[in-house]
Amino acid sequence: MRCKSLTAILDSIGNLKSLEELLFDSSSIKELPASVGSLFRLKYLSLGYCRSLSKLPDSIEGLASLVKLCLEGMLITEVPVQIGTLNLVKKLEMGNCQLLKYLPQSIGKMLSITTLVLADARITELPESIGMLERLIMLKLNKCKQLQRLPSSIGNLKSLQHLLMSETSVTDLPDEFGMLSSLIVLKMRKEPHTGSRQDTVEHSDPTNSNAQDGQLIVLPRSFSNLSSLKELDAHAWKLSGMISDEFEKLSSLEVLNLSRNNFCSLPSSLRGLSLLKDLALSHCRELKSLPPFP
Repeated sequence: MRCKSLTAILDSIGNLKSLEELLFDSSSIKELPASVGSLFRLKYLSLGYCRSLSKLPDSIEGLASLVKLCLEGMLITEVPVQIGTLNLVKKLEMGNCQLLKYLPQSIGKMLSITTLVLADARITELPESIGMLERLIMLKLNKCKQLQRLPSSIGNLKSLQHLLMSETSVTDLPDEFGMLSSLIVLKMRKEPHTGSRQDTVEHSDPTNSNAQDGQLIVLPRSFSNLSSLKELDAHAWKLSGMISDEFEKLSSLEVLNLSRNNFCSLPSSLRGLSLLKDLALSHCRELKSLPPFP
């Protein structure tokens, strides 16, 4: 429903007790009436690109049957804590909410979520409670350019298969990152000159002279525990020194993009990546040689 001239919704909408889908995408509504919370059979609510709607009513906690909630492209600055009561929601879309600065801790109570889309939001961090989303399969954080860190609790996301976090300001992964045992796709590429000013080094390379600088960013040793990982895009992460021999533990890798990094060599153990189909090393200006491959 794309009714751009629609500016208001009557309170009587709450009388539609059998309503299962409510779509107001790209309309000009300025307020969602509290009576919407009476739609206890509603399964799908979409308010995508309702640019005049700046907040959600607390009464959304009444949407006990809601399975999918789309808030994409809205100009909301926050999400009401009551969202945590929507424990049947499987898909929560808040992509392109460019004024959204933070998420409430209550989001950790949405235990049915399998897909969480936050791409292009202004959030600076994720709440620790996100680690409670044990069914989460897809997490999209692309272009969250203000996002500077991931919580240590992210390691609790045992079902997470796709983590898309390209073009964020995250340069340090928590030690618990290697606990993401189901992770298949990790896209964390940066565009040149948009990442941190700090160089990045492998934690497992203490001999690298740059590693003595307390300002440098490191990758956790646990990174090599991601044995289910099939696709890794670390384009322009400024990886320096030597890549750890433990990289061979990433035995499921099929696609590996290490372009625009600063490491000087690759370990011979890369020959153990027998499933590798695509290897990108363009613009690795410090790379002097390649290991022998089978």
